[in-house]
Amino acid sequence: MDTQKMKKRRLLAAICLVSGFSVVRAQGAEPLGLRAAHIFDDKHPWQKGLEKFSELVETRSKGALTVKIFDNAVLGSERSYFSRLLLGDLDLAVVSTGSAGDLAEVLNFLDTMFLWKDRAQWQRALDGEIGQRIASAIEKGTAKGGNPGLKALGYWGGSPRHLMGSKRGFTSLEQMRGLRLRVQASPVQEELWTKLGVTPIVIPLAETARALRAQRVEALDQEMANAFALGLHKVAPHVTETGHTWTVRPLLMSGHTWKKLTPEQQEIVVAAAKEASRVARQAEWKQNDEATVQMKAEGVEFYPFPAEERKAMRELTEGIRRRVAERLGVGDILTAIKTDAEK
Repeated sequence: MDTQKMKKRRLLAAICLVSGFSVVRAQGAEPLGLRAAHIFDDKHPWQKGLEKFSELVETRSKGALTVKIFDNAVLGSERSYFSRLLLGDLDLAVVSTGSAGDLAEVLNFLDTMFLWKDRAQWQRALDGEIGQRIASAIEKGTAKGGNPGLKALGYWGGSPRHLMGSKRGFTSLEQMRGLRLRVQASPVQEELWTKLGVTPIVIPLAETARALRAQRVEALDQEMANAFALGLHKVAPHVTETGHTWTVRPLLMSGHTWKKLTPEQQEIVVAAAKEASRVARQAEWKQNDEATVQMKAEGVEFYPFPAEERKAMRELTEGIRRRVAERLGVGDILTAIKTDAEK
């Protein structure tokens, strides 16, 4: 046989052997274990959403990807989650947008009040092109120091935040002036409330009940399910239904983790996140409704807030929303949200 042909056959055999070996190694490779974190207990909607995500990812990847969920803030605070996601020390987390706006500044935009008209518009926008544009802005805005940006896999939340007072409710913006209000450590939130004549005081959520009892603050703003779970309605039993914010709680994946996934695994993760988002949202909305019913049964008083007063609050804060959006390079997204709200 020709020497050249012999060499070609040997080379082909070697390639087949190596390919076969690679397949065996791939099939027998250790699964990639992902760590997901949130700050609430195992009954919280975020837990339910992450459990669904874990189930789908592990099944559809045939065990190549696994997910371990860390609840109850055992891996630290939401602020620490951002740092760990950026460094690749944590794979997934559900977070509030105001918890670390200085580390992921573009999230400050999602934390502005009166951004969304109602839940229907919130859902339509975030599940469509606007949500995709926000995800791109988050990834671009968090790509720092050579680290890849964070991937927004879905948007959870969609619950209205209302004012909860320790002594009284409110029927007008004028009645709120000078109110000492507990807020998150978010410069945007502080500026918005100050513009409305309210005195914002930064206090960690875990210390809020104590601060209300000591009269360091007179009120807080919160979604009803969380308020009920934390017992805040017992120290702030007057709920003014301002609905000034519809919460956006992104499910974020570390860019480092995303780059480890194969294209097929990335598709699995995105599809699983979409289904998990639906589960988490439905569970949260149901809990909010149930919490409201239970709070009323326990004597919590709810105060309807006039539409004209809500409109006044929105108009007073419009300049801040626009300025924040323009500074962060998302002015076009704010315009798109406003246009969508008019549909």
